[in-house]
Amino acid sequence: MFKRKAVEELFQQSTGGWSHHSVTIQVQDPTIQQKLAMIGINEETLQIMKEQKHLFEENADQVVDQFYKKVSAIPHLMDIINRHSTIDRLKVTQKVYFLSLTDGKIDEQYINNRRKVGQVHDQIRLDSEWFLVLIRSIINRSFHY
Repeated sequence: MFKRKAVEELFQQSTGGWSHHSVTIQVQDPTIQQKLAMIGINEETLQIMKEQKHLFEENADQVVDQFYKKVSAIPHLMDIINRHSTIDRLKVTQKVYFLSLTDGKIDEQYINNRRKVGQVHDQIRLDSEWFLVLIRSIINRSFHY
């Protein structure tokens, strides 16, 4: 998938091109601003991700497939999925989510959409820890250190 060194080289080569990609963070809630800062999301980060949209698009299916391969190995998660949806439907949703990371815009709508996803996860009793663990495992596998 993504080779960390190759991605870093692309970022360095693209440095001059970031300024022409319009990105915005328009969030009024100080708590959300603090959380974005804590995880290192700022306009520069959004510019980098938007500039590398083609990498996300080229690898989206593989990232999503790996994610759901991991999910499929956990019976508790498969029980939740089978009660409320299907892997195929969720793959489509996850791909849209993954690609949305390159939109270059974090605003109230972006935050509200994520909150709605969180509310659905709460309703079906899907702990956020599972999602974070699975995402971390995919990141570790996707970016070869």
